[in-house]
Amino acid sequence: MRTARGTLQASILEGASVEPFQEAAARVQASTVKVWREIGEGLGTAFYIGEGQFVTAGHVVAGETHVLLTNAVHDYSAVARVVGWLSEEGGDLAIIAVTHVPQPRSKAHSPLAPLKLAGVLDAGQEVGVAGYPSGFNEADLRNPAAVTRGVLSRHHREGNITYVQTDAAVNPGNSGGPLFDLNGQVAGVVTWKFISSEGVGFAVAEPSLSRLLGNIRTMAAKNLSCMVSQSAVQPAGVAGIVCTVTDDAGWLVAGIAVSADIVQGDGRFADIGKVATDERGQATLAYLAPSTAGLAVIEIRAGALRAFAEVAIASNVSIVSSDAPEWVEMLSESRITVTVTDDEGVLVGGVPISIEKIEGGGLVDAPGEMTFDGRASFTFYAPNDTGKAVFLVRAGDAAKGQQIQETITVLIGDAPAPALPSRRDEPPARQTSWSEPLTPGTWNLVWNGADDAAPSDGVTAGVVAISWWNGEAWDSYFPSAGNVPGLNTLASLSKGAAYWVVVE
Repeated sequence: MRTARGTLQASILEGASVEPFQEAAARVQASTVKVWREIGEGLGTAFYIGEGQFVTAGHVVAGETHVLLTNAVHDYSAVARVVGWLSEEGGDLAIIAVTHVPQPRSKAHSPLAPLKLAGVLDAGQEVGVAGYPSGFNEADLRNPAAVTRGVLSRHHREGNITYVQTDAAVNPGNSGGPLFDLNGQVAGVVTWKFISSEGVGFAVAEPSLSRLLGNIRTMAAKNLSCMVSQSAVQPAGVAGIVCTVTDDAGWLVAGIAVSADIVQGDGRFADIGKVATDERGQATLAYLAPSTAGLAVIEIRAGALRAFAEVAIASNVSIVSSDAPEWVEMLSESRITVTVTDDEGVLVGGVPISIEKIEGGGLVDAPGEMTFDGRASFTFYAPNDTGKAVFLVRAGDAAKGQQIQETITVLIGDAPAPALPSRRDEPPARQTSWSEPLTPGTWNLVWNGADDAAPSDGVTAGVVAISWWNGEAWDSYFPSAGNVPGLNTLASLSKGAAYWVVVE
């Protein structure tokens, strides 16, 4: 906490509490955390505002990249990163964030609830201050934030920053803590006091508070990426555009307002003015496609960042295909993917689809209600009987007269016998004294020519090898090998003997 151009962190003395102040104080205590550099070295106070983010004073975390947060009410502790902070002259505020929404360590405690901003209060309204006075490090691990009460004395402006003055006790350790009203909402963030006077503490307040927190988020946001949920949608369909905001280190940035404009093509957005990144740094825009085919080019804005996305609007769906196997074994499990395209072969996402088994046994685990990127999958659990299963696929909106149907048939039983080699459409057979005409392939044939014939007598165009097993090893003849020693070991052909003949 600053003190007349210095730093003094706030402390709180517990005072008598009556309704509705007592109820408001309990709500604020439950969402106020102590900020540590490490256990035993406290820095100040912070409070939860949702989306994994906490607010504190800038001088509490200046120079830190990560801090430790604890809250005894919820038995909660977490390591938080410093999203960004403002100097004392720039507003003395900071945002720190945890990776996941705060959860207590035990089921006996409830999650932290975010505190809302109260807006501008009037002088004379009753207020309270919550925080962790210095010197109670061990006790702060077991007890909630201390609370003091007072009134809002006046509004105080320095440069373009609005503060509120309060006579509620503030002392070292309370910097970054909330100044709250009787509804348990935050009217300011405690940042400094006059060291020479009691009952003169100050907190950054509206309308400056929201603006400064927005500035911190905007300064932290360095990267914007956008991904379209569907490669193409049908006319009047819906495509989700998922936008992710990160800082320089790749950390996700919450609370960044996201907006978009269609710079080419038609369509519109749903609730475009209400979208901001969540604790995952993500915001989803719902693009509503026009009723005609085409392409929409969309400019997305997140703070000072810009990105572009394209959504293709296909023509009406006209083709349904699948990768269903011709047959499956009994009691098997098969995953079958159905593909939906328009008449130009464009995969169409967001198409209403249903799968119904209309014949045969077995069970079907149906897909979702819409195609994703032009595809939908279902699982077929085959019965313990042979036969077939027939599925009816419906794709499109029947109410708009745009639905098409297709059937899928799957045989159930043993695998079909492999087809025998066919000699139809093969080159004309070459005539020799072998038991069958020679055609390309490897064949086990009987020599019907002269006994003790030379191996070359069994060769016609295309024969590359003749081999015979002598009981211990292969004897072979390779016409192209000539008289290479040790290679052509087959000396003759015996009438009635079987040989392996390789024909190109």
